Amino acid sequence: MGFVKSFFSWLFGLIFLFAGIGFAFGLSILPGLPLIVISFLLLPPIRKTFFSFTNIKFPGKLKFFVTVLLIVLSVVLFVRESSIRLQEHVSQVQAEELLERTDYFRVNRDKILSSAEADINAGEYQTAVNKLYIYIAIEDAELSELLSEAEVKLKKLNEIKKKENILNRLKSIPESDYLKNRELYQQLVNMYPDDTKYETKLEYYTKKQAEEAQKQQAAKTRKTSIEAQFSSWNGAHRNLEKVIKQSMNDPDSFEHVETTSWDFGDHLVVKTVFRGKNAFGGVVINSIKAKVSLEGTVYEIIE
Repeated sequence: MGFVKSFFSWLFGLIFLFAGIGFAFGLSILPGLPLIVISFLLLPPIRKTFFSFTNIKFPGKLKFFVTVLLIVLSVVLFVRESSIRLQEHVSQVQAEELLERTDYFRVNRDKILSSAEADINAGEYQTAVNKLYIYIAIEDAELSELLSEAEVKLKKLNEIKKKENILNRLKSIPESDYLKNRELYQQLVNMYPDDTKYETKLEYYTKKQAEEAQKQQAAKTRKTSIEAQFSSWNGAHRNLEKVIKQSMNDPDSFEHVETTSWDFGDHLVVKTVFRGKNAFGGVVINSIKAKVSLEGTVYEIIE
């Protein structure tokens, strides 16, 4: 057992030692130092020497915790140092590329500017922007002027294309789709705030959408009010059922069969089929049809 423990102490101690030395010389001493400390805790000769001079001993659990903590520290430092090295490398590459572009621009300045100007005159604004933008870090007044001109004209061209696209979409959208019409006219108003035609259209569809929302809410409220008049268990109209029972010889014998209703806008017509005992004690089927308010009040018996 002692041999196995010693073997793994040497094995992992050397692994962490060489890894720490590799980090120290290959990247930075910071991520390598925690790994070297771990190797000192594992390698038997170094551990014994340290303990003999300091008289400090680490229990197994504490040693494991310290080892894990040092590994995490090493990983964090490795990521940090790698990120710094990467940023330095990227900055160096960018500086080299900028130098190369600067040299190329100076040699081919007239050709580059003439080509970009020809693209602008031909209406190829995006092409001109692409050609000039890679040299934006170079201080050249004519280049900056051409790039600004191309960007302004490109923005106007994109606005025109966006406007045409919106107008084409509006042609395919029915007037009754107030929400979509309002959204598209809102975009046009944002693009052309001084255009009263678009502002008028926006106000129209905004008003229509609000009215539609009110109608939908009113319809929802109306539907809820009507549905509340009927039993969710058997579909009977509660108030009409009370009227029926009041007119029966034996109200306790009432048995609901079926209820049908018709919506006439300002009132309902409700028909209920039911069973009940007549004056002779026999069970018979009857029906009653009544005019009912939207709030559930029974106005009159129709038949």
